[in-house]
Amino acid sequence: CVLAIMGDNDASLKMLESTLSAVGEYQVRIAENDPDFDGLRDDPRFDKLIQSARKRLGMAEAQAG
Repeated sequence: CVLAIMGDNDASLKMLESTLSAVGEYQVRIAENDPDFDGLRDDPRFDKLIQSARKRLGMAEAQAG
């Protein structure tokens, strides 16, 4: 979160990549909705990471919003 708030999108996404590959559904849902990540939402890499985590966990497709 701190990296995202500071605007270091590359470092934030790199950390999220390793984190989201190992966490459960609850943490993925938090990442999807945490306002700390608002600066990443327009980055297609963020969406790709979320979708990959959802797929790994067998979660339904992400809802818009």
